[in-house]
Amino acid sequence: GRAVAAYRRLGIRFGAAHGEVEVNFGPTRALAVCSGEVIVPPASRPNEGKISFSVEFGPVASPSFDVGRPSAQATSVANFVERLLKGSRAIDAEALCIVGGQKVWSIRVDVRALDDDGNLGDVCAVAALCSLLHFRKADVEVQGESAKSFTVEERAPVPLSIHHLPVPVTFA
Repeated sequence: GRAVAAYRRLGIRFGAAHGEVEVNFGPTRALAVCSGEVIVPPASRPNEGKISFSVEFGPVASPSFDVGRPSAQATSVANFVERLLKGSRAIDAEALCIVGGQKVWSIRVDVRALDDDGNLGDVCAVAALCSLLHFRKADVEVQGESAKSFTVEERAPVPLSIHHLPVPVTFA
């Protein structure tokens, strides 16, 4: 085991695609993939984009995790990640608006546990944060009520607007 004041060694590996990140704290590992699409916003929030998180714990991470429906532990970690990143307003939801009431970005972060050797909640949260930081969305030009999305060849994709970096720390 580790000494009382010792910490787990942090590792971050960025994938070839923007938004793909693997994070490990010692032997505990998680993979996060961020993706985005343009959607019509709900009438209740016409000028804000959508941000959602999904966390999956499967038997690849630990034999104690089942295949199929999300476990209570995975749901709890997903709620923790959402409160940490969305609840703290770290991500600017209004910056995801393209044309008010017509087009907004919907950003989704899928996190999958790869190895569980403890502290999986913090690993998943850091993986989700790094995935959001690494993600790039297509550049969009707005002219009046119309919006043109540019391909990677036409213009370089742009990062998300992230105000601050909430990082979880667990002492046990």
